[in-house]
Amino acid sequence: DDIRFVGNDSKVLRSSQGSLFLLLSFLEQNPTARIEIEGHVNGPSFKKNSKEFIMLSEARARTVYDFLLINDVDPLRVKYVGMGNAHMIYPDPQNKEQSEANRRVEILVTGT
Repeated sequence: DDIRFVGNDSKVLRSSQGSLFLLLSFLEQNPTARIEIEGHVNGPSFKKNSKEFIMLSEARARTVYDFLLINDVDPLRVKYVGMGNAHMIYPDPQNKEQSEANRRVEILVTGT
């Protein structure tokens, strides 16, 4: 599952904390795997990838990165990037759940 965040913040939602530990477990069980953490924001009525959106999405990805490093994952195995609001799941969110789904990080396995 995606790791989701509080609106306008880099704080992980409590409901997503289990996903952080699943990611950590995956990396522990696959010691040669490398990942990229992509941060995203909700910003349907705003210009794509404003400086603020890039910074917030990067801060979200950095939160996950820092969590992994604190838990002894080798930093050479992990990269992170802010994607802003260019790749929203719901470009025109209709409810709270859709807006929340846009405020996420996605994990890409980039090597094994």
